[in-house]
Amino acid sequence: MNKNSNSNINNADYCNIIINILLYFFIYSFWGWAFETIYMSVYHGHIVKRGFLIGPLCGIYGIGTISIIYMLNRIKSHPFMLFLCSSVISSILELLTGIIFKTFFNQRLWDYSNKFANFKGYICLPNTIIWGILALFLVYVAHPAVKKTVDLIPARVRKIIFSSALIFFSFDLYISIYTSLNGINNIVWLTQLYTNKLKELHNISLKVVYYFNH
Repeated sequence: MNKNSNSNINNADYCNIIINILLYFFIYSFWGWAFETIYMSVYHGHIVKRGFLIGPLCGIYGIGTISIIYMLNRIKSHPFMLFLCSSVISSILELLTGIIFKTFFNQRLWDYSNKFANFKGYICLPNTIIWGILALFLVYVAHPAVKKTVDLIPARVRKIIFSSALIFFSFDLYISIYTSLNGINNIVWLTQLYTNKLKELHNISLKVVYYFNH
């Protein structure tokens, strides 16, 4: 009896840990999207869509922050080491992501070719330093506040938020991969799909009205 109850508790704790990690992923992916969208829109003087997905998420920020938080937890009491390791991890992730998108989807989501000490436009020294500084802010300031806020949400509500976000994210990811592999803009594809469905509903409503009037 005790063994089963302990097992259930452990499973429940494990489930909550996974849910929290994925919620952090969505939160930081949104923050990354918001940061890039605002920065690039101000820089270019008009609204610029950032990210691979349709929705307001940049997954590379979510993956990067989760990696830093959990991989470097043991050295967070050493700021300089944390800075160095975070810079390396972030740059490796940025490099791999850039190569993957170029190789499989023929997309360049960013290009640092005009920046100092860059490697084929995928990574550059100034951004590497920026990632390290942002990581310090993340570990010492942002994440403790985010963790505290998430922990205040009732477990049941957390599961509902997590499930809803995961469903929307899965659909968005599927559509974005499908459209990219077929050389279609995901937003254009979704807009056309929505327009076609509206036309179908309009035609059906006209037929219904005609039927009742005759």
